[in-house]
Amino acid sequence: MTRADKSGRLSARPLERISHEQALALLINGETAELMERADQIRRQFHGRNAYFVHSLNLNPTNICENRCDLCAFWREDNDSDAYMVTLDQARQILHRAKDLGITELHIVGGVTAKLGME
Repeated sequence: MTRADKSGRLSARPLERISHEQALALLINGETAELMERADQIRRQFHGRNAYFVHSLNLNPTNICENRCDLCAFWREDNDSDAYMVTLDQARQILHRAKDLGITELHIVGGVTAKLGME
């Protein structure tokens, strides 16, 4: 990886692992375009001009969530008009369709509710 000073600026030094402090400085102060350029340099160092992709599916069993996190625009109350809960049969149908499309990666994420019966 690269080195970063406390301002978040990346140095022109060889690609090597950075410290936690340097990573935090990059997160807070780093310029997006510079981070993108350095990430591409690292990718090219390991993989040349090759790029790799996954065909993924995000399976969301429900958007009903008891946590109600302020930063989340996803959650709904169970009585909201756009609240949903996918049945196990519906999830199976979604997964079968995804398999037919050549999905290579599956993410199962969703709301937290006792109604799912996963205590």
